[in-house]
Amino acid sequence: MRRVDDGIHVAIASYGRAGMIRSLDVFPFAWVWCCERERAQYEAAYPGRVIAIPDAEDGSIARKRNAILNRAPFDWVLILDDDIKGIGMFDAGSKVKLQPESLVAVIEHHFALAEGLGARFWGIQSFSDPMLYDSYEPFNLLGMINEGWENGTAFWP
Repeated sequence: MRRVDDGIHVAIASYGRAGMIRSLDVFPFAWVWCCERERAQYEAAYPGRVIAIPDAEDGSIARKRNAILNRAPFDWVLILDDDIKGIGMFDAGSKVKLQPESLVAVIEHHFALAEGLGARFWGIQSFSDPMLYDSYEPFNLLGMINEGWENGTAFWP
């Protein structure tokens, strides 16, 4: 099974927020991706956790995400926004905030599940209302992935 930092790369796409990234509180194991011209500011704020994209490949969020996918050390990439405040789940109708150790397990499990199903994209429910969540239908192979992960894309804040 692939593991975070050993087959799965967790990336935070960021621009202009050195020292203000909330997502590292939730995902302290993630790597921050910024443009080359901001590298020094980000390195000062997050030493040893920064990867710079050449300025010519950076720009819009789509260009940044494509650069991350093209340059990541592994084929399996999870790209997160830089302003995620927390990740939670419902347990018996109550909201439970997940801690970083649990999130590592969630990420690894969902990538393994996607691979086993032959799925390239996967996502999780982003509803904060338990009445909108259908726990008896954990898989949907026909619907749109609202906040999905394409062996990378986003997580719900």
